[in-house]
Amino acid sequence: MRVAVFAFFCLTIAAQDRLLDKEVALGMQLAKEVRRSTTPIESQAIQNYVSQLGAKLTAQLPSGAFPYTFSVVNGLANPLHEPLTLPGGYIFIPLSLLLNAREEAELAGMFAQAIARPPHLIKGNGTIPLIFVGSFAGTLLPASALQQRRGALELEADKSAALMMSRAGFDPAALLRYIERVQPADRPFLPFPPRAARIAAFQDVIRDLAPVAQTDGGEFLAVQEQARSEAPEPPEQPRPVLKRQ
Repeated sequence: MRVAVFAFFCLTIAAQDRLLDKEVALGMQLAKEVRRSTTPIESQAIQNYVSQLGAKLTAQLPSGAFPYTFSVVNGLANPLHEPLTLPGGYIFIPLSLLLNAREEAELAGMFAQAIARPPHLIKGNGTIPLIFVGSFAGTLLPASALQQRRGALELEADKSAALMMSRAGFDPAALLRYIERVQPADRPFLPFPPRAARIAAFQDVIRDLAPVAQTDGGEFLAVQEQARSEAPEPPEQPRPVLKRQ
């Protein structure tokens, strides 16, 4: 009996390892597609900063089977400036997020939300394919069902992000402030939970957490200033031309 239980345990571990290997391989493939369709930020100061901030948050997780990789890029456009979470621990941060965060805790909150968000649905922007991961693998669902499912997963990620932030020494209310300020008003097919319901759910979560007094150091402001210099120049508007008869 003990031999059978041990054999089953070994088979379970081997199956989990195979799934993990597939997840890492898929993440590597998708990360290559993202890098081909975006522009990496060359500033080593920015990349080092986001890696250190990400490491501070992932240190609050149980021991994982793969490390997380944080990269800042230009070319990821979405209304909330959310990082793109890929299988295997690859997280791509839009430069616009660094520009729109008003404090380090807001930035840390969006990082934590990306870490907590399962890569269940990855939408491409041209060359990146639309794929389903996890429970959606090989399944086609109506758009309304996908939106409802994503909304539920986003709420779970918000809850996990708040706990992660609190443990890492960041005020979880900062993520709530960012969502209240940046998430657009509800309209069909937006990939977010309804705004009022999301805010109410987040308030319920942080109500039971101990308050955290977080002050920004100069590093965040210095990195944000560097990010402004890395931002692409807006396209020049054509000047009006007076046509003479």
